[in-house]
Amino acid sequence: MSSAVSRPTEAQGSNLGRLRAVIAVGAALVAVLLAARARPAAAQVNAVTGSAFGVSAPNVTLFGGAQPAYGPTPQVSLPSGGSSTAVTGMDPSETVVFGPATLFESGTVNVSTVGTPAAGSVTSSSTINAIGNANGENLTADSLASTCTANGTNTTLVTIDNGVVDTSIVLGTVNSTMTVPTNPTAGFTISGTNEISAATSNAPADIESYKWVFNTTVTNGDGSVTVTAAHEELLGPTAVGDLYLGQSTCGITG
Repeated sequence: MSSAVSRPTEAQGSNLGRLRAVIAVGAALVAVLLAARARPAAAQVNAVTGSAFGVSAPNVTLFGGAQPAYGPTPQVSLPSGGSSTAVTGMDPSETVVFGPATLFESGTVNVSTVGTPAAGSVTSSSTINAIGNANGENLTADSLASTCTANGTNTTLVTIDNGVVDTSIVLGTVNSTMTVPTNPTAGFTISGTNEISAATSNAPADIESYKWVFNTTVTNGDGSVTVTAAHEELLGPTAVGDLYLGQSTCGITG
């Protein structure tokens, strides 16, 4: 006896194909919905931090005597709720002088900070132009700038255009220099000396020492980041203290 194999009709086969297609689409939709449910919601930013300043010399002593703090100037900060338009400040020039010592001179200084919780981002910047050494300073540059951005990831950038540090000065004459990279690596350092008197009886007390540190970044306790374009450490023996140039701060919390 022979047995017949039942085969679907053409109509039945067509219906079966459509059913399989519907099942496949349904399975794909379920997978998408499950993936969407598994994906965590984007964090909401509820506070922003932003500030910048151009020049600050907070703690200089000269011949052992504390000097009045210079700056920070110009200086800007975001209000508590942030700002969707840039908060800006400008000084037409800077001159940092303590007694007979001129530490710094420059042209225009511009600072800016902008950001809101709704945007979820903060950007701050500080730019100093036309840094000169007409009165014995040891740093020159066409411009010096720092920029930071916080938007879930903190990023920073320091740029020095045509920067040069005098590494040896003897009685007002520059004997050697060192070029600052356009984008110095973090903590790039140049040291120098300035012999201010030919009297050998006082040596080495007549030789001032200093150190420039470029592109320093600090992560603050609230998660914000502060980047300083240049920091001069005055190592004495006559002039002791710090000079900070081009500092920017950015942060968001959520």
